[in-house]
Amino acid sequence: MANNDTTISPDPEDYIEEENTTDFFVQEEEEDDSKPSSKSSKSTNKDKHRKINIKITDPSKFDLELLVPWTSKLGKAMEIYCKRREIEFEAHRFLLDGTRVLPHHTPEDLELVDGDEIQVLNNMYGGGG
Repeated sequence: MANNDTTISPDPEDYIEEENTTDFFVQEEEEDDSKPSSKSSKSTNKDKHRKINIKITDPSKFDLELLVPWTSKLGKAMEIYCKRREIEFEAHRFLLDGTRVLPHHTPEDLELVDGDEIQVLNNMYGGGG
């Protein structure tokens, strides 16, 4: 039986980078560094450039490992996953430890750590009687 584990790197135009690379693809507005900054803004600026590795996986063991910015929305990572799998974004749910991950969430919002795994499941409709 063949191993179904697959790791696919995103397209260069995507803001998320392949694991073990150093180039960063996000096109975000840079803050003006000429302004004096306080200690609190220094920690915020440091977090802005922080990146973590996450793994998005489904029950068929298709895995996509991504390096994402700490303060960027996870919706882009979800879209990349769906594009690679050729599945509809709206027909799936993304879960972290049983809690739904929404496109507007960031790694910072969810307090993700390096290596966290987000599971992808099909939406289930219907039920009842």
